[in-house]
Amino acid sequence: MSKGRTRGVTVAVILGWLTVLCGLAAFVLFVLNRHTVVPASWGVSGGTRHELTNWANSLLQSLLIPMTYATLSVAVVRHQPDNPTAWLLLLTGLAGAVQVAVSEWAVYGFYTVATPLPL
Repeated sequence: MSKGRTRGVTVAVILGWLTVLCGLAAFVLFVLNRHTVVPASWGVSGGTRHELTNWANSLLQSLLIPMTYATLSVAVVRHQPDNPTAWLLLLTGLAGAVQVAVSEWAVYGFYTVATPLPL
C-alpha cells in the first residue's frame, strides 16, 4: 500500500470514529433532554420526548444510521481508498451525526438548562 493510500485509510478511520463520537454525544444529549418540553416549531409534535417512538427515532438518527454508514464506508475505503461513493457515504454519516448532535445541543442550551452555551 502506498503512503497516499495509507493516509486515505487513516483519514477514513478517524472520520469514522468522529461519526461514532458525534452520534454518542447526540444520544447522551437526547437522554438529558428527554423530559424537556420542546415547542412544535422545532419539528416535533410539541411537549416532552420520552415516548418510545421518540427514543427509537433518536436511536436511529444519532447512532444506528450514522454508524452503519461509517462502518460500511470505512470497510470499502480500506480496500478501495479512491472510491468516491465510500467517501460520500462516510461524509453523509458524519453530517447526519453532527446535525443531530447540534440539534440536541440547541435543545439543551435553549430549553433544558436555559443558559448560553459555548460553541
